[in-house]
Amino acid sequence: MNVPLLADRAKPYEAKRRAVVQAAGRVLALTGYHGSSMKQIATGLNLTKSALYYYANSKENILYECHLIAYDAMDDILKGDRSSEQTGLDVLEDVFGRLVGFVTREGLPLHIDVGTLKDEWQTDIAARRDTVETGIADLIKRGTLDDSVGQHDPHVTAHFLMGTLNWINSWYKPDGPASTDDITACLRRQLRCALQKNTHPDRTTENVTAASSGDGSPVARGDDDASRPLEFWIDEAPEAGTATEVADGIFWLRFPLPMSSLDHINLWLLRDRDGWMVVDTGISNRRSMEVWREHFTQIMGGRPVNRVMCTHLHPDHTGLAGWLCRKFGAPLLMTRGEYFLCRLLAADTGNAAPPEGIKFYQKVGLTPDQIGLYRTRFGHFGRAISELPHNYDRLTDGECSLIDGYKWQIVVGSGHSPEHACLWCPERGICMTGDQLLPNLSSNVSVWPTEPEANPLEDWISSCHKLKAVLPEDTLICPAHGLPFRGAHQRLNKLINHHEKALNRLENFCKTPRLATEVYSVLFRHRINDSNRIMAVGESVAHLNCLKHRGRVARRLNDAGQFVYMAR
Repeated sequence: MNVPLLADRAKPYEAKRRAVVQAAGRVLALTGYHGSSMKQIATGLNLTKSALYYYANSKENILYECHLIAYDAMDDILKGDRSSEQTGLDVLEDVFGRLVGFVTREGLPLHIDVGTLKDEWQTDIAARRDTVETGIADLIKRGTLDDSVGQHDPHVTAHFLMGTLNWINSWYKPDGPASTDDITACLRRQLRCALQKNTHPDRTTENVTAASSGDGSPVARGDDDASRPLEFWIDEAPEAGTATEVADGIFWLRFPLPMSSLDHINLWLLRDRDGWMVVDTGISNRRSMEVWREHFTQIMGGRPVNRVMCTHLHPDHTGLAGWLCRKFGAPLLMTRGEYFLCRLLAADTGNAAPPEGIKFYQKVGLTPDQIGLYRTRFGHFGRAISELPHNYDRLTDGECSLIDGYKWQIVVGSGHSPEHACLWCPERGICMTGDQLLPNLSSNVSVWPTEPEANPLEDWISSCHKLKAVLPEDTLICPAHGLPFRGAHQRLNKLINHHEKALNRLENFCKTPRLATEVYSVLFRHRINDSNRIMAVGESVAHLNCLKHRGRVARRLNDAGQFVYMAR
């Protein structure tokens, strides 16, 4: 007979125990700590007293553990991933709203009669509370750095916000006139009104101001375009594996990706004479091949693929290009820079990390353990793509070709990758932009060991200006991730402003000498861990290199052989 392991048997008990403790805490919050006994709590839970004692040995224990549960949840909220494009005030408002929602929804006895607990429990709760307050204070500091939050003492303000949270249980009633959502929305508005910089009673955005762009031209910050919402072609994304016709003969294929942070990619299928043209192909795995085979018979009606275009080299775009080209005898269309770099990276598959790469990451400040992870993961690129054809048809900026009787033009951008090709049809008002223009994400712009002195961020900003000059505002943007949308200019303005503001914050932060690994808090609003560290440090170096090329920071080697950056 198979006997469950003790740890396995413990899991259901711990889950049940946590639920009982939380429910008991709600009873304490409603009836008052001193007005409750274990018998009354058990009655309120429809339990026998002995059943309650099976999960908690005293009401002191219940009060203490409810605080731990609450602070665990608050820690998770504070550590949650945030969009890199949100201002500090946006993140603070979002986090505070989630905290308010948690407190009102769960009804736990937060900060009630803590003084009655034994000393070590009081000390533990005070430490946990301080950790949450420090996290809130850090968000306030971040908002001050990006000018979204006024000059408020971060720790005093954090105490004020924590006090608001602590006292909610003293007045909020679940059956009262205001719902959890009502209270959350009200307190979010009050936080924004109280903390935002340059508050004006008639508007919530700043006046138009000038920021320096890559070519020295002014960039609107906080202008009307940037504040208007994008016009999305559809409200909700279709399911992965489906095909949606966005215009006559143009299909949106949504393919799954095996990544928690990015679970899909949009591919595009264009009617092309007696067959089809594919724009991007999905990653090379069994699931993507299965989806393609379904489309071969259902959407494509058994007609062949005539051309395979890849916007750029990354595996979610090129993964099945070789497979499709070989299956249909179709040519591969890419820019020269993307094709040859893709071939070069694929050739590294199975090789050891090169000394140049190790030296680069030592200089930018990674620890030996972190460099060890780089060594482990090096050479995996080729495992996510099928082998590319050994020849290709080169795409060049501005060239045009006929697809289904319409003239389509190549628009090349740079920064996210060397020569990223967008496909634009002026007559139909549609542009497949790959990763060069996304509605909700700012594509990664990194410096890599192969070109350590590169300045891809300047390339990216210049490309945003170029796309803004080329594409009409009402163009239907068909991106590689997210939903199709209109509003290209306002989105491009936001991307430009996002990076220019980040550069300003970074320059200010580097008034004290910094390593590239010490500037994450200025650039990112999500946690940096082993899964995203290489991309994070690459993007940090990209911003620092941009400031260096603009003459705004100087770089030197310290005694440990690491690059140190200092504002001029």
